[in-house]
Amino acid sequence: MKDQFMKRLLFIVMLFMTSISLVNAQDSNLTSNDPPYYCPNKSGAFYQANLFPRYDIASKSLVLIDDTNNQAVRTLDTFPENVRIINWSPDCRYLTGVVGDIESSFDYAKKKWIEIRWKNKDIVLWDASSGGRVQSFPNDGIYIDYLQPSPVEWSPDSNYALILGGCYSEFYSCLHERVRSDFMWQRSSNLRMRVGKTETLYYDRSWFNQYYWDMKRGWLWGSGEGGVSAYDVNTGVEVRFFQNNSWTESRFVFSADNNKVVTYSVAQPGSGGNAAITVYDIDSQASVSVNVEGFAAPDIALATYDSVALSADNHYLTAGYDAIRVWDIQNLPEKVEDRLPIYRYAGPKALIWSLRFSDAGVIETNSKEGIQHWDLHTGQFLAD
Repeated sequence: MKDQFMKRLLFIVMLFMTSISLVNAQDSNLTSNDPPYYCPNKSGAFYQANLFPRYDIASKSLVLIDDTNNQAVRTLDTFPENVRIINWSPDCRYLTGVVGDIESSFDYAKKKWIEIRWKNKDIVLWDASSGGRVQSFPNDGIYIDYLQPSPVEWSPDSNYALILGGCYSEFYSCLHERVRSDFMWQRSSNLRMRVGKTETLYYDRSWFNQYYWDMKRGWLWGSGEGGVSAYDVNTGVEVRFFQNNSWTESRFVFSADNNKVVTYSVAQPGSGGNAAITVYDIDSQASVSVNVEGFAAPDIALATYDSVALSADNHYLTAGYDAIRVWDIQNLPEKVEDRLPIYRYAGPKALIWSLRFSDAGVIETNSKEGIQHWDLHTGQFLAD
């Protein structure tokens, strides 16, 4: 064990020294070798063909370049610090980036990923249509949230943005050590609002490893400790907390009619088998919990699938990972400990990644064995 620790420590030291030398060998760390980054949504209301951002060292300016003549057509901002572009808003009007002082960087060529360590940084939002800095957000940690698809997550209409705090460690991943100091931006008022912070807790409740822009209700949903929160998109204030009986991170899935939400716990390191599933009526907040027999969803970073599902009529609840479990949530015993699954099937020979009700009485699973279908009441495999 000691030899393994010393080898890992030596690797980290060599990695750090290598990254420093790479930075010092450059004339300037203000630019990167990334290819031109055009707005990917060509149907965006503010889409500008042939334009991409570039930092001009001579003028210390972030500009938009027309690739037809390689000339700057608009200056977005002027600053002497390092900059790395994050993303465009869906409508192509806004551009976001990290601005600050880079301490070191290392190019993992095989992984097609460049590690950047920052001394200090802000996340900045620019107006690519008219030019100018629109808003800045402090971003704690020496790394940006590299685990998420992006540290800036836009609402589909580009009217709101979720800005996620950074990380102090990369070896344990941003999933568990991300700085929960998050902001929401509102386009109409240009306000930046803290989101995830509650008056009753000294820490931010939400992890935002899963989130959902619920524009019909005017809410931003976020996964969090012991339950799922919904925040008012205009104030950033928590308006609902859908709690379950766990203390680990909980994620969520909606019913087909969008009137119910299922909150389910994730099996995190040190969770000790702590697990829970609770089904809520969103409007009334009436809830029902079941005996999960120790089931908890796999702790997979930013899983874009659900291992829990409700049937279309909200009669049955199913969960799957090492087995398929089914509960009749309309006919449950009085005590939670007695609310065991009515059916329990082995399902696929591989661990289940996701499942859903594909038809009445049919459960669809996705695993290393591919997509398969199973009879709800018998567990029999249904060949396509």
